[in-house]
Amino acid sequence: MNKTALALIALFAFPALAQSEPSFYVSGAIGTIGGGMKTSDDLAGNPPTAPHGAMGGLDTGSKRSFALAVGYQLDPNLQVEVSYGKYEYGDTDWGTDFSGTYNGATATPFSGKLSSDVLFVGVNYLEDFAPNWNWQVGAAVGMARNKFHRAAEGTYAEVRSNAQNEFAFKVSAGLGYKLSEHLKVLGNVDLVSLGRFESAKQRDVDWSSTPNPIAPYKFDTNLQPVVSLGLSYSF
Repeated sequence: MNKTALALIALFAFPALAQSEPSFYVSGAIGTIGGGMKTSDDLAGNPPTAPHGAMGGLDTGSKRSFALAVGYQLDPNLQVEVSYGKYEYGDTDWGTDFSGTYNGATATPFSGKLSSDVLFVGVNYLEDFAPNWNWQVGAAVGMARNKFHRAAEGTYAEVRSNAQNEFAFKVSAGLGYKLSEHLKVLGNVDLVSLGRFESAKQRDVDWSSTPNPIAPYKFDTNLQPVVSLGLSYSF
């Protein structure tokens, strides 16, 4: 090997070997979801060709989130990461008024569950502002697998489940506190959009052994606030 080749190897290898800052990190967080979910303005129910069910009165149960991320520190201020997020809305209750105009007093009660699994790719910018403290902001885009679980329609029918892929995105801001060289506590507030949740186009009714076709029940997610707390380990 000639001297020029050795010099080039030394030029690129020695700075990398001398680098003491960890480059990779893994993180996990749990959180709670705020508002932002709403029933669609589209009419739903039977018959599917001319539905007249107006939805309203949405009430979701205990809403929670869970996230795992793997990332790389490009420099002291910039990170790139791939993350998985789970969003659950607990018991989801709403009413459907088949007169075509929603009235809670006359609406038929529905009860089901909504959940989403999301894969994000994003970037974070962070900066120290005090010993062991940093602030950070981030943005990510991804694909959500939104699931509408089976839902009870009154006491006489069940709307079938459905899962679909939707474009998702989020922006975030948070604080980090270093517990050690490798371990950090993270607190974040995200604004997340998961797209639409939609039921199947069939329901099972008490008076028939064959599925009954319907126009699907739909829910839209605007930007939803998600507050989370987690840990990050760098290596």
